[in-house]
Amino acid sequence: MTTELEFTNRVLKFFRAKLYSDRKFSDVKVDKEVNILKDFTFGKDKEGNWRPVLGLQQQDIVFYKDTLATEKLGNGVYIRNIGKRGEIIIPLIICELKVGQSMNTHGFLTYARISSEIKYIFPHCAYYFLLDSRKERNLQPDTILRQGKGFDRIFLEWEKDKEIIWNDIRKHLEYLRRLKII
Repeated sequence: MTTELEFTNRVLKFFRAKLYSDRKFSDVKVDKEVNILKDFTFGKDKEGNWRPVLGLQQQDIVFYKDTLATEKLGNGVYIRNIGKRGEIIIPLIICELKVGQSMNTHGFLTYARISSEIKYIFPHCAYYFLLDSRKERNLQPDTILRQGKGFDRIFLEWEKDKEIIWNDIRKHLEYLRRLKII
């Protein structure tokens, strides 16, 4: 029985091998468990002063090139969950990974909403949902497609579709290069 961490490591290894073999994108990185800016609001600090608050959400797999040092944001900004990198990652592609039995309709709606919130901040970022095909799933394909409107692409069969997924990712990276985003 595959765990989500094992699935994540398998997918990360595949993507790293593809990036390594495709010298065209040697400047693009891919990592797992990356905190990405998801929301922005104002809140009061301990002294009662209003200040900007940035909220980050951990994502399973993230392709990125650029980062933003937190010092560039100024002293008054508070960042929740900045993570081990201590900088804001500018995502190009995010992959939410799930094993079949760990997913239900409520969880799917939650991840689709997170996708929409991140894409509101980073409109150039493609957000994919990838399901491990080695697990039996309770959700039917039509339910996933109806509830997954926040995702750019949904793939239900990782093992069967991984080359198609990589080609789609490659096309998105080429598109971002044409737009001079990377």
